[in-house]
Amino acid sequence: MTYFEEQKLILCGALIGVAFTLVGFYMVKAQALQPVASKSNFEVVDTYSYENRTCSVIRYTNPSTTGSISLIVKR
Repeated sequence: MTYFEEQKLILCGALIGVAFTLVGFYMVKAQALQPVASKSNFEVVDTYSYENRTCSVIRYTNPSTTGSISLIVKR
């Protein structure tokens, strides 16, 4: 085995070792993260029935914008 082949083999082994180490750290870090409980920005303000339809008045609030109100009608 020549000097060049030996150096190439060492470099490939080192690169593979670094790749496995990075993947291992990534997997450990991904398991450590806990899901954040999401807070709903939707609130049912009022519900009523009209001609066999159920209607809901929904308020959506977002800290970066002003609130908006929507009317959702289901048959």
